[in-house]
Amino acid sequence: MEKAMFPMKTLRVTQGAYTSYSHKQSWAIDLGGVDSGRDKVFAPFSGTVRRIRSTNNEMWITSDGPVEWADGRIAVMTCLFIHANSIPIADGAHF
Repeated sequence: MEKAMFPMKTLRVTQGAYTSYSHKQSWAIDLGGVDSGRDKVFAPFSGTVRRIRSTNNEMWITSDGPVEWADGRIAVMTCLFIHANSIPIADGAHF
């Protein structure tokens, strides 16, 4: 079984969940890279692009099957990446 991996080489939280700004009522977190804040993002699991919206440079991806989450549970995972500088992949693409 595949384990979901963190999608960046460095973990730097720039805004946490349930903070006073845009995540006031959300589990969302913002991540930045090292120094410039613009690091590459990697797929955390094998999956499929489910939706791309260019208005916010956002991409939804879903695992092909159940994956092991960091807390040990096993389930299908969906991730949303938003504010990406570029999305070099298309809707429906498999990775």
